[in-house]
Amino acid sequence: TNNPEPEHCDSASAVSVFSCPTMFLPAWRSDQGLQVRTKSGPGILCLPQHLIDSAWPKERVVAGRKACKRLHKELFADDGIVLALESGAKVSRENLVRDFRRVKNQTVHLRWRMGTTELSAAISESGLGTAIISLDIDPIRFSHIDPQARENLRPPLAGLKTILDSCERLSGLYISNSTLSLSDHEAVGKCELSHLGLRNIKTNWSGLLRKDIQKSKAALVSALVKDLEFLDLSNNDLIKGDLEGLRTLEQATSLTHVNLSSNNLGDDRVTVIAKAARSWKQLAHLDLRSNYITAVGAEALGNALQETTSISRVDLSSNRLGDAGVTEIAKAARNCKQLVHLGLRSNKITAVGAE
Repeated sequence: TNNPEPEHCDSASAVSVFSCPTMFLPAWRSDQGLQVRTKSGPGILCLPQHLIDSAWPKERVVAGRKACKRLHKELFADDGIVLALESGAKVSRENLVRDFRRVKNQTVHLRWRMGTTELSAAISESGLGTAIISLDIDPIRFSHIDPQARENLRPPLAGLKTILDSCERLSGLYISNSTLSLSDHEAVGKCELSHLGLRNIKTNWSGLLRKDIQKSKAALVSALVKDLEFLDLSNNDLIKGDLEGLRTLEQATSLTHVNLSSNNLGDDRVTVIAKAARSWKQLAHLDLRSNYITAVGAEALGNALQETTSISRVDLSSNRLGDAGVTEIAKAARNCKQLVHLGLRSNKITAVGAE
């Protein structure tokens, strides 16, 4: 459906199926997947796209009791329940605790788009932490803020350490547009994660000397990347301008997806990444956009990619490869039999490099 919102459903149907009246119905398709919204507020429930495609035809609006029962069955049988709260939602702590208690025996993916003070208290009081297997926090993504201003508006996440300490089953963690303390990073490092995304993150290094900051960065990255399959450290000061932190990426031998875009790495640091990539034997996706990479860095990457037979997607857009750099990447690409996507936009490539 192309409609931004469907006709509202009977909310009683939602209550009888989900027992979470503040978060669900009506339901409709969007570019973010299936969303379910109440008449009274913007709390939504989202499903993984593959689950939606297999369960409902694209031309059909999911609404009504039968659809809700089907949604309930699919959701609890497979990927678990996805709780989502967007910025601007007015939900009291009491309501959060009540609804969290109703689903604490399920498998929960929590998507949070506000500050974490109330979330920390609600999780502790309800006992939801034992049910959460993935946590996605972004306090400003859907707020009415100029995207160019978000770089300088990264609020701290109060209570994050308490939240992480209570999430015993957590395997996926995604935090964006925030400022983390050293204790926050250390709490993340203690989690046994397979998926980690820290995007547009600033770290509060107050009280540390420059040399101590470098040691702390290396130690934190080393703790964060253990046992990871998915790593997104885009626009993150843990690795921005730092060599020691990058060298520790060699330890993450299980990586399949790596995003280090927008870190102003330059050729020296990209050469370190290329060396680390030789240990990523299962690597499928590599994103190094906007990192000031020239032909020098491209040569190092090309040599590494030739040894990474599993690679399927590489994005080097918005760098400074030029014709010489593109030639090095093209040589490597010929040996990457699984490669299906190579991003080279905005790299000062002329007809020579294109050929």
